Order: sequence, then C-alpha cells, then structure tokens
Amino acid sequence: MYNDPNKDWLEDGFVKLEHYRTGTGVAVQSASEELRKGYDDAVRKYSKNAEVILSGRR
Repeated sequence: MYNDPNKDWLEDGFVKLEHYRTGTGVAVQSASEELRKGYDDAVRKYSKNAEVILSGRR
C-alpha cells in the first residue's frame, strides 16, 4: 500500500482490499519460494526416489 502511487487510502485511514490482496499474494509467493528451495535441496541431495516420497506421487 505504501508503494501505491494513489494515496487516497491515507485520507480514509483504511487499507483497501486490493492492498490486502496484493500483500497476502506477495507473502504467499515469498513463503512458497522458501519452501520450494528446501524441497529442491532435498530432492537433489538424495536420489530420484526422494521426489516421489516428498511429493506423494506414485
């Protein structure tokens, strides 16, 4: 919301829904990337079977 060039929300004193959605989207994406790194490291560290075990695929 602070990066939004439209600062109308400051006058109202409330965060707009679009700011909330953007913020949560960025937070989820950031968490997903961090989790993906651990997953990729585990798969590379062990055998090809590790991917099947970690993902639950058969």
